[in-house]
Amino acid sequence: MTLRSGTAPALKPLLQRSRISGFLEETAKFYECRLAIIDKNLALIAALNFEGERFDPAGLAIRQVDGAWQIDDPCIAGVPVYLEHVGFVIAEPMTPENQHSAAALAGHVAGLLSELASREYELDDLSQEILDSYEEVNIFYGLAFALKRARDVRDVCAVVLSKACEIIRARRASILLLDPKDGDLHLVAAVGIPESEYDRIRIRPGEGISGRVLLSRTPQLVDDVGRLPAGLLQNYEQYTSRSFISVPLCIDRREGPPEVQTLTEQTWFAGVGEQAIGVINLTDREDRREFTSGDLKLLGALASQAAVLIENIRLIEVEKELGIARSIQQGLLPVAAPEIEGVDVAGRCAPARNVGGDYYDFLAGHDDGDLTVLVADVSGHNMASALMMAVARSALRTELRRAQHPGAALARVNSVLYEDLSRVELFLSVFCLSLASDGRSLRYGNAGHNPPILLRGDTGEVEFLDAEGLLTGVLEDVEFAEENATLRPGDLVFLYTDGLVEAHNRHGGMFGLDRLVETVRQAADRKAEVIIDQVFEEVLSFSAGVPQADDMTAVALKIGEPVGR
Repeated sequence: MTLRSGTAPALKPLLQRSRISGFLEETAKFYECRLAIIDKNLALIAALNFEGERFDPAGLAIRQVDGAWQIDDPCIAGVPVYLEHVGFVIAEPMTPENQHSAAALAGHVAGLLSELASREYELDDLSQEILDSYEEVNIFYGLAFALKRARDVRDVCAVVLSKACEIIRARRASILLLDPKDGDLHLVAAVGIPESEYDRIRIRPGEGISGRVLLSRTPQLVDDVGRLPAGLLQNYEQYTSRSFISVPLCIDRREGPPEVQTLTEQTWFAGVGEQAIGVINLTDREDRREFTSGDLKLLGALASQAAVLIENIRLIEVEKELGIARSIQQGLLPVAAPEIEGVDVAGRCAPARNVGGDYYDFLAGHDDGDLTVLVADVSGHNMASALMMAVARSALRTELRRAQHPGAALARVNSVLYEDLSRVELFLSVFCLSLASDGRSLRYGNAGHNPPILLRGDTGEVEFLDAEGLLTGVLEDVEFAEENATLRPGDLVFLYTDGLVEAHNRHGGMFGLDRLVETVRQAADRKAEVIIDQVFEEVLSFSAGVPQADDMTAVALKIGEPVGR
């Protein structure tokens, strides 16, 4: 269908209605975003939640190409009415963490305005369309206020179900969410189902109506369950009426690559786009009539809002967990480098936003003035990695104080940690070196870690300190070789984790070992702390514009003139 008169309906009259503008403003506050709406001439119609700041439409990523609008910003959404754009919605996140929420908000608001404008355009049914528009706005307006009291995912689901049953007049409803641990749908909120039944209700993806809706990501409106194939309904889905609705809860992953999950590929990786995280079901209308396409459409809108809110709460919970993990990780690191005559040493660990398990440590004077330096990295980027590193730190310190040789200490640490690492499916890489009190004799062992760089001060030659040894946690009974080296004045030993060499730039290239060696060589005549500063500056400059994906850790150990010279 196209616009009959060639004149598109205006958005401004819609936004002048207090309920609509109020709903949009409350929703923008809930998402922690600023919201601007412009017409097809890019003139500002409304700016919501800007709190005194001025919205400038100049420079927006909107342009016309061959008569068609092209939008190059995920936080901008067009408002189409029968294939013709009548305006645009721009959502500006107040913090970088709300980028995905802003994109979702722009899409949902644009969809709502598009629907309202289309209904306004249908003059033959104007009264009913306006009534439906107000009803829909009231739903989301009330939903936004009710959700302010929601503390967790279960609260969000309960509020959404209550609102859905109130508007669609259903006596029974449920929300099932995928559990990433077992890949099943679990009941988390319901109306008309005893809470004592929640734990026993689990549905595999693909089984029953709910499981099929999840996999297909397609809403289902069933007029008569009697016409369904025998055995399709699960016991949980045996309804008293013959009509029901089932709608998937989907989130949009088109803004970035999907995260790896321990669920079926069909569920989570049906292309980069919508990802199903659960299902919402309604049945048993109060008037015992069949559900309508309008009911399905309304429930779909509620499901879209619910999915985004659930995902946001989960992300907040993950951020809290990562914050705790970051605190644990930072608490493991040395407060300051030891001061040893003839030796200049410094270290740094820059945790990524997704916490990993990097760690470095100095143990000075435990064996006739020796200095032990170690760098370690636990696989993974989560709370488990940070906690395991805390355990590993304790084991490493204990065994290094007991053993006089790095190789023997690594063997004991592997024996101590093997069972714990195997249970949680993690691995630990460690490089350990011991510098004798003379500042020259070096012993070292390696448990699957990146070999440190040894840059000779007198010749400029580069060597790599490596010794045979598996990652800690791979096998229970492992021997770790110990190697020796003699250092000379001006020599530099640079230890690091893979976060430095594997840093990517926006073109997909890695910083790499060769670039790291060259950076260390250029800074070798400076103090250890300055060497680390320059390496980190080079890596961050190389990967500018790309979020740090892994922890970056480095230790620089520089040998000076013999004591007393």
